Order: sequence, then C-alpha cells, then structure tokens
Amino acid sequence: MIYVSRRVLGFKHIYPQFIEKYQLSSTEDTESLVVKTATTFSKCLELLEGFYLKSNPYLCGKELTVADNYVATVLCQGEWVDFDLKMWPRVYEWLKKVKQQKEWDEVHEKHTMFLRQLRKDSFGDE
Repeated sequence: MIYVSRRVLGFKHIYPQFIEKYQLSSTEDTESLVVKTATTFSKCLELLEGFYLKSNPYLCGKELTVADNYVATVLCQGEWVDFDLKMWPRVYEWLKKVKQQKEWDEVHEKHTMFLRQLRKDSFGDE
C-alpha cells in the first residue's frame, strides 16, 4: 500500500504536473494520467482511513513509528497541487499530528521552501 501511494501520488499524479521528464508524449495523455491516478490515490486514502487509522491514532497502533513519518512525507507531496485531505478526516487529523513533531519542520525545510516558491510563482503568494 505504501509503495503504491508513493508511485501513484508522486510519479503518476504530482510529478507529471511539474517535471517534464514525467510527462507523457502529449498534454492530453498527461492530463488523463493525472485524473486516472487521482482516483487510484483516493482508494489508497480510503484504505488509510478505513483500515490503518480506523481504531488507532497511528498507522501501526498507538505509537508514532517510522511508517507514519514515511507515509506523511509522501502525502505532503499533495500540497504541491493543493490536494485536499478533508474528505478523509482520520487521515487529515493523523497528518496534522505527525507534522507537529518537534523536528518535522527542520527535516522538511526544503519541501516547505519549495512549496512557498511554487505558490509564489503560481499565485503571487508569499
């Protein structure tokens, strides 16, 4: 499931929208891939919501593990395209908890800088 999420979200949904080497031969094909993989990624989120986080606050139980950090890092790529997780309230709340870790901001500093630049370039936001 985690492997599928990284492949689906990153390589087939997010990267084709920003990185030329991940785009298909035509704009239409790339757009079709992005739409198709949004559906597949939604199924992965349903699995997180309805199985992994159904009875526990974290993916592997009651304690934060490396699995939570890895999956959260993958999901943060969705911020590049403003992917809204509010349809999956357990996933949304879980991600907020994981991102509140003491070292999260330091570890993800480059991602945060990239996201700020992306928003500035796209929307003129600071």
